Amino acid sequence: MNKLSYISNKYKENDIEGEDFGAELYNILNLPQKNLYGARKAEIIALLFGAITNTQVRRLKWPYVDMDPETINRTLSREVRMGNMVQTILKKEDNGARRIYGLTRQGHERICKTIGITENSYPLRNSIRFHEYALGLFFQTLISHGYKINFQLEQLISQYELKSTNTLNKKFSVRADGILYVYNKKYYIEQDMGTETIGKLVGKIKYYNDSSKTIIFSFYKAVQKLKINYQDVLFLDEKYKTSEKMKKALNDENLSNEHKKILDIYLSRNENKSLADAVAVEINAYSDILRLEKQYNFKTMRLWGMFNYILGQSFEKELCLKGMHLYCVTPELAYASNAFRRFGTKGKSCKIFKRLYGKNIVYERLKKAHGACFDECIHIENGNVYIEYVEDDVAGLVRAYLTYKSIMDSNDKLLIHCNSDSFAEKVAQLFCEKINYLGHNIIFILEGENEYYEVKFGTLIPVAQY
Repeated sequence: MNKLSYISNKYKENDIEGEDFGAELYNILNLPQKNLYGARKAEIIALLFGAITNTQVRRLKWPYVDMDPETINRTLSREVRMGNMVQTILKKEDNGARRIYGLTRQGHERICKTIGITENSYPLRNSIRFHEYALGLFFQTLISHGYKINFQLEQLISQYELKSTNTLNKKFSVRADGILYVYNKKYYIEQDMGTETIGKLVGKIKYYNDSSKTIIFSFYKAVQKLKINYQDVLFLDEKYKTSEKMKKALNDENLSNEHKKILDIYLSRNENKSLADAVAVEINAYSDILRLEKQYNFKTMRLWGMFNYILGQSFEKELCLKGMHLYCVTPELAYASNAFRRFGTKGKSCKIFKRLYGKNIVYERLKKAHGACFDECIHIENGNVYIEYVEDDVAGLVRAYLTYKSIMDSNDKLLIHCNSDSFAEKVAQLFCEKINYLGHNIIFILEGENEYYEVKFGTLIPVAQY
């Protein structure tokens, strides 16, 4: 599927909101629920995540339900006047402003006392920046989509934990933006707003100095919510009555990209209403998907930048070959990332293997071969099959690139999983720089499809269904 279809297919409203979301926050705090005023609940969000915005409150429907934006702003502004919160204003491209609220010393002391925790449990943030908002958004997204998590913000990683044996790590300590625990697995979170150079981003990897550690780079860029002209929707609905006509229109050079995207989202969401009715009911979802596409493009651009940089760095490249994972996510789509896929015989990868190679497969974790350590492998009659999720994991892309020639010359196979056809085609072209045909050993599969592909002259060629 194409990139917009992938985002549209993965996009979904919150699984948990309202009082259910609030209950999850109390679980994270390990406290019984308390009957608090809305303002105190808003302070809990700021305590846990570092910042709160009007938009977050409306989407989470906690602590305020069905309250209009102006009323929420007045409520939070009252907290500012009372000295419990501080406000930071971020200018938007349309000359508007986004208000971000965080706790003051007074507000922090009061909410900690109110809910009965020590202030050191969740230290006061030194400043309230857009960085804090984006980082908090990453964790909130996971919670609101059903993940049972625990997390900590701004954690200094000890030299003991880093297993440091060289002077490099003894001189420089590592402060992760956050640490996430999910499915009994530990992730180190690095939040990026596009302000750091690729070299500085990649440079953080060597200070962890451990290929067994998993780092998630959360990439966020402020993007305006894109407004959909409903008159355009009515025009498209009148002109393209059926799905067949809409699919043909996606290849029409005379149709604008904006119009194609509306049709693309409609088709990928399998709507059982007319286009006009579907957009009328879910116009905010359609606008959100178009905005998230830009976010996803930013994440992808940074991933490719990191990939190219790592190839020129021997130490970081070696960590990737040893099995390190460097996942790249968009905060608001974090719940869909393969960083959180389940492993083992009931996991996503094993299901793919079974569909491709039958049920009687032998599954293995952490297999060393071809100068690398692969997370997942199955044994087939004449060799092994390794899988890498390259559109989410830049280290997986590095492993695939550095081992595919060796695998081509063996009886083994490399299964490359991509979320979108555009990313898969770019990887295919990269692999085919000096080779016209990658052979039967290098296989591509796309998220949401039941075909697998081989590569000839840098182009994906469908081979068979599974």
